[in-house]
Amino acid sequence: MPMALMLLTPMYSQADDYLFADVNRDGEVTLSDINAVIDVILGKPVTPPQQNKTFTVNGVSFTMVRVDGGTYMMGATDDDTEARPDERPARMVQLSDYYIGQTEVTQELWDAVMNSNPSSFSGSSKPVERVSWEDCKEFINRLNALTGQQFRLPTEAEWEFAARGGNKSRGYKYAGSNYIDEVGWWGFEKGGNNTSYTTQPVAQLAPNELGLYDMSGNVFEWCNDWYSGYPGPMLYINPRTLYLEDLPAGGTSTTGVFTVRGYHLSDDIHITIEEEGFSVSPESIRVSDAENRDISVTVTYTGPRLSPASATITVSSRNADDAIVNVRYHNPELSVYADNPLWLQEQVVGQDTVITGTIELMGHNLIDDVRVTCNREDFSVTPDVITPVDGVVENAWLTVKYLGTSTEPVSGVIGISSAGVPEQSITVYAQKSVPDTTEASYRANRIALLSPRDSYQGYIDVDPKGPSAGSYRVIRGGSWNVEARFCRCSYRYNNRPEFKHYSVGLRLAL
Repeated sequence: MPMALMLLTPMYSQADDYLFADVNRDGEVTLSDINAVIDVILGKPVTPPQQNKTFTVNGVSFTMVRVDGGTYMMGATDDDTEARPDERPARMVQLSDYYIGQTEVTQELWDAVMNSNPSSFSGSSKPVERVSWEDCKEFINRLNALTGQQFRLPTEAEWEFAARGGNKSRGYKYAGSNYIDEVGWWGFEKGGNNTSYTTQPVAQLAPNELGLYDMSGNVFEWCNDWYSGYPGPMLYINPRTLYLEDLPAGGTSTTGVFTVRGYHLSDDIHITIEEEGFSVSPESIRVSDAENRDISVTVTYTGPRLSPASATITVSSRNADDAIVNVRYHNPELSVYADNPLWLQEQVVGQDTVITGTIELMGHNLIDDVRVTCNREDFSVTPDVITPVDGVVENAWLTVKYLGTSTEPVSGVIGISSAGVPEQSITVYAQKSVPDTTEASYRANRIALLSPRDSYQGYIDVDPKGPSAGSYRVIRGGSWNVEARFCRCSYRYNNRPEFKHYSVGLRLAL
């Protein structure tokens, strides 16, 4: 009975709460409450969880909300039809404890620290805006000097975890609700609830599950991370096609080597080859050995000498897409590497603008020249003949140019052939551009989205901080002048660190 009473009684609450076992008095009975009870049973000291923190700087107070660490699915799920490619793939992220601002940094707080206010829409309780990422870092440096703390910008993973409600998340689309009007100012002239051409004072709408305000809408918020596509589990092989050399005189076998490297894998790597006369060694690689470093794999052929032979090697791991190595022995092979169709791009060379693109060729055991043709006179390809050296064409590049003046897309077909191998073709598109200086065109040409990946089974990203370098910083949260889909918890935006706009502000982390 004493043990049962201990399990039901909070260690630092009032007596009338004993039936709820809500040890940390956060309104829920969770794993942290159970762990606290177990600590008491084992005689370990129990410290009440630290609550929110309030700071005052030059007469201006602001609150930092505690976010208990946890694991969550970061990014957009497959059923989110509004998601952009760079919001995927969703993957498991594990975070440590941290604090995040209850509201966006206000103009009042910015002025108290910087003795200036860059905002377009004046108002002491409105979020500060027209601040670059670099401005934010200067503000934080001064704030830390005044407070003796270590404030910072949140990482992108921390921002999204907090927006989703942390461990108290109810899976809302926006930060605190499935209905954007309840929690965020959005959509001036786009059907939203913000009908005036301005930002709004912070904390006027409902908070999310953690008590955070305006994480959807009002102003976008800078994060600390450099922008890129989300990292994923991947197998990297080199080369993709392995050519085995002729057997030495008197030899009974021939070998070749390729390398394998793994990223974010959750299981060992397995290597299989099913064709007769071929074998591989090793047939498996421990995941810890292949993480971020090359492992050599030897391929051996013991089949009929000088007879053409080929094989396919499959490299697999449970949570990554398979990688394929094509093996060729004494078998004419011509490989063409290019997008198909290939869009030629405008480039400035000296004083001239050229519309151009490239195609890479590699070949082994070739018995004749490689010949390149095009079916249109307003396209040129150089060189148009490549002579193999001892049957090998290695890292040969073709330059394709469009010589016409059409401002509408035109297409041509590049044919690549050599005796003994199938002819290959690449469709090319080109057009002379008309200058477009609209903001939409600027954004479309600036943002490069990486190809999404769907498989994250078994992989957990622990306290991710994004890439170590880049050109653009991450921006999150939506703003007063955008559509609702840009205010979703998973939406990502980005711009250069020096970028300033009346829709971009910040939120602190600690």
